[in-house]
This record gives sequence, C-alpha cells and structure tokens, in this order.
Amino acid sequence: NTGDVGEVTGNRSDTIMVLRLDNSTDEAALLSVPRDLYIETASHTGRINSAYNDGPAALVQAVQQALALPIHHYVEIDFYGFKALVEALGGVDVCFALPTRDLNTGLDIGAPGCFLLDGTQALAYARSRHYEQLQADGQWQEDPTSDLGRSTRQRDFVNRCLQQAVAQVKINPFDTGDLVKAMGNAISIDDELDPIGAASSLRTAVDAGLATYALPVYPETINGDDVLLLSDR
Repeated sequence: NTGDVGEVTGNRSDTIMVLRLDNSTDEAALLSVPRDLYIETASHTGRINSAYNDGPAALVQAVQQALALPIHHYVEIDFYGFKALVEALGGVDVCFALPTRDLNTGLDIGAPGCFLLDGTQALAYARSRHYEQLQADGQWQEDPTSDLGRSTRQRDFVNRCLQQAVAQVKINPFDTGDLVKAMGNAISIDDELDPIGAASSLRTAVDAGLATYALPVYPETINGDDVLLLSDR
C-alpha cells in the first residue's frame, strides 16, 4: 500500500534521518527529522519533506540550514529498496506488547509477541502513521503521537536492522559480500561515499548500540496546514 503518482503529485521524503559518527570515539547516533517540520530558510519555506521535490541536494540544504548541522554524505532508499534490504537480512525481529494493526499500510499483528517481519510487513510497520493496538476492553486505540510515534518506531527498526546485519556478518563473514551487494542495489548514495568503508567504520558503533534522538517539536497550524515547529528546549 505505497500509493501511486495519481494520488499525490510531486516528490516528498517519507522519512528523514541524520546519522552521526564520531570518529574520535567510534560512537554513533541517529536523529529523526519529522517530515511535517515547518521551516523558513533561505532555500525553502514549508514542510521540510517537500524540499525533496527539488531533489536530494535541496533536501540536504534544507536540513543543514534549518538545524545548523553539517551533512557530509547522502543515502536514499525507496520503498522497494527498503523491502529488498529487509529480505536480504532474512527479516527483522520486532516485538509487540499487544495485537497491532494499521488499516492504511496493511500492518496486521494478531497477537502479542516477537515476530520476524519480512520486507512487506516491515514496510507496513515502518510507514505506519495510524498505528493501533487492541486494548483489554476490546477497543482499538490509535497512537495519539502520530508521526512522532512513527519516528520512534523507525529509529528502533533501523537500529535493529543494523544490529542484525552486524550479527549476521559475525556468524558468517562470507555473507558480507551478498549483503553489501543487496545494499548496493537497494540504495542510492552520493559520489563520494564509500559504502564498504562506511560500513566498516560503523561496525563498532552499531555493535555497542546506536544512541537515538528526536527533535523537540510542538504542533501548530500555518496557512491551514498542520505542521510541527521546533521548540527552544
């Protein structure tokens, strides 16, 4: 259920994250940037995800200007590439405290527990904005945090993917080539990024566990659109 160009025109980024690696400590951190974050910069005014309509360079520029963060490299993955990556990992384990669903994306977890999600299920989980859980009273309750809750789940999922990739390589180093090949076919990167070198640099950080962060934001309505603004906390 990824939709088609007949439903929404133009290009938008579904998910934006910034991964930072500290070369002096080999520690890494993952920051989610809400796609509904409203920015006013020299290059873009509006929701930050719509900057992608003018291409990856415009999105990078918008993130740099809005958050005062230097961006050295760019990695892009589409829905089909995301599914391919998960399949290359043999699925990714995700645990659910309650039966969970999203009628919009097709997510359907019928019982509490930990499940190995395949590519299609993982995409339904990662894209879920109408995430519902079945309560003790038999009623479905939607996550009130909407896109912010989704970002939290996405950071956890990315962390699980990276942890699983490292574990898989440890168990069978000969799988490394196949995994890197699958990644290369699934993602687009900038011309200066060496994926093998980046993976090697991140291995120690991933092994220790990524720190994850969310931007402090609050809801607002601007020109009739529901957006998020950065708070000064």
